[in-house]
Amino acid sequence: MGHQPAECGRAAFDSVVQLGITPTPDNFAIWYEYHSGLNPELRHLIDLLLSKTGRCDDQTMAAVHRKFFSHTRERDALRAASERMQGLLHEVGEAVGDAGTGARMFGAVVRDTSNAFAAGTTTLPVLIQRLRAEAHAMAERNEAIGQHLAGAAERIILLERSLDGLRQDAATDGLTKLNNRRSFDVRLRESAGEAMNSGEPLCLVLMDIDHFKRVNDRFGHQTGDQVLRLVAEALTANTRPDDFVARYGGEEFALIMAATAPETAVTVAERIRRSFAGREIVTRGSGTSIGTVTISGGVALYEPGERLPDWVERADQALYGAKKGGRNRVILAQREGNSVPSASGAQKASVA
Repeated sequence: MGHQPAECGRAAFDSVVQLGITPTPDNFAIWYEYHSGLNPELRHLIDLLLSKTGRCDDQTMAAVHRKFFSHTRERDALRAASERMQGLLHEVGEAVGDAGTGARMFGAVVRDTSNAFAAGTTTLPVLIQRLRAEAHAMAERNEAIGQHLAGAAERIILLERSLDGLRQDAATDGLTKLNNRRSFDVRLRESAGEAMNSGEPLCLVLMDIDHFKRVNDRFGHQTGDQVLRLVAEALTANTRPDDFVARYGGEEFALIMAATAPETAVTVAERIRRSFAGREIVTRGSGTSIGTVTISGGVALYEPGERLPDWVERADQALYGAKKGGRNRVILAQREGNSVPSASGAQKASVA
């Protein structure tokens, strides 16, 4: 059960002060969410960070905010664009209604003048003049309505393109251009449902860059970001178009492989791993060698009816086994676990 807003606010302020974190709105939002108890994943992550280091610096908080809060602005932009679309559609509806009103007005004039002529209260020249004037007025109204409709239609097309772009941005990781965590969660549910219906095997691969913190600490976050992009490129280059590749969080990536046997998923993960295993990475600017960057992986076959968190946990445990077993390897989640021998090559990659 979550705490009261005022209580959460006080607790958030106290946490920011006690940990020496810069009191920014983003940092306050993180700790407010933490103390509310409404986001177990965020709470678990921060508890884990505190248990390991006893502190949370601004850099760590920025990473937490990107993981849990960056979608807020995207969601607000989508909502605003949707509201603009609704307004334009309402505008079109009113214009069409105006056209109908104009036609009804013209019909009423025709009936009135016809009745007046039949009753002998008006002459034919007067009737013709009145009808001509009303027809001219209706033509002007319809021309204005037509121009209005054309303009509204053009704005709707532009807004629809904008909405498509916003939806794409909301589903994409800004750094690597892979699918993001939220789109991964959606696809995971969809893929599990499809596998249940088809009976085809479905595999989840989790991959993590080994000792990535050392790269950031020694060479800086810009170089670390370039390494993340290189890994993303390797994932895309070594998977099929139908495979779903996502940045799962931080230096961890996920791969959902439909209609794929576990042995095949391991082979693909191994191919990705080998593409980095013997690779010397150098910075573009100075030519400084970062050394080799290796990747560990865990593979889990979906068991029909299995809870999705349990499936992800099995893949994560296999990944943990690969890390614990020496890194730079892939493990298939089984009762006993199954490690795949590592391999190496001799390539070079350049990062900024």
